[in-house]
Amino acid sequence: MTIDPVLQPQPDIPAAVAGHLPAGLTVAIPATVAPLAVPRTSAPAAATEARTGLRILVVDDDTFAARLMRRLLEQDGHTVRTAGTVREALAAADGDAINVLITDHLLPDGTGCELLRQLHARSPAAAAAIAAISVTGFSDPEHARDIASAPFAARLVKPISLAQLNAALALVVTPCQMRQ
Repeated sequence: MTIDPVLQPQPDIPAAVAGHLPAGLTVAIPATVAPLAVPRTSAPAAATEARTGLRILVVDDDTFAARLMRRLLEQDGHTVRTAGTVREALAAADGDAINVLITDHLLPDGTGCELLRQLHARSPAAAAAIAAISVTGFSDPEHARDIASAPFAARLVKPISLAQLNAALALVVTPCQMRQ
C-alpha cells in the first residue's frame, strides 16, 4: 500500500480550522513539510497563557490565509490587523503599535524582508520592539538567504500548523513586549 504524501490529510489542521471553512469543503494538506526554524511541538502551557493579548500584524497577499490566521490568533486573545502589501503593512504599522509582525515573504509590491527593513529605517526603536516572524512557501537557497539576512526572530515554511505558529510566538515574544 502506498500513501500519496502530497494528498495525505493532516489530522491536526482540519480540526484547527473546521469552524472557519464552508460546510462540505474538504482540505488536504501536504504531508511533507520543510524543516522549520522553530520546534514542531506545542508551546508550554505557561508560555501560551503568558502571550495572550498581543497586537499582531499579519501580512499576506493570500486573503484566505490572512483571514484564517487572523481568526485563529483572535481566538487566542490577540488583537490582529491584516495587510496584503508592503504599503498597506507600513500604513497599518504607522497607525498602531504592534508587538508581532507575521509576514509572508513574497508580496505584490516587495518582500517581507523589505518590509522589515523599511520598518527599521522609519523608526529603529519602534521596530526593535517588534518580534518578526517570516512565513514563506519557498525554501530555495535564494529566498532562504534573503530571509536570513533580515532580522526575523523566527522563520516558518508553509504549510504551518497552529501549534507551530504558537510555538514561534512563544519563542519570539518577550515579557517586555507582553506588557506594552
